[in-house]
Amino acid sequence: MLIRKILQRAGDMCEPAYLVQKMTALTALVMLICAVICLISAEEWNASTYRILLLAWELLRTSASVLLIGIIGAVCIEDIHTNLS
Repeated sequence: MLIRKILQRAGDMCEPAYLVQKMTALTALVMLICAVICLISAEEWNASTYRILLLAWELLRTSASVLLIGIIGAVCIEDIHTNLS
């Protein structure tokens, strides 16, 4: 029930807030795909693939940060838009 309310509220966002949320979700998705590609290309864990594995780990962690910042930004834009209306 709570998730349904959250998704319905997210669907009723103003256009700029929705675009911010959509762009950050796409950016995070691309970062996650790149992390998977790095993990697949490393094949095994050794000294020569250490940098690739570190890159994959940082892409994985940074994607969550990008999502968090995007959601905070979308909420701020929605709040400003609601107060002006």
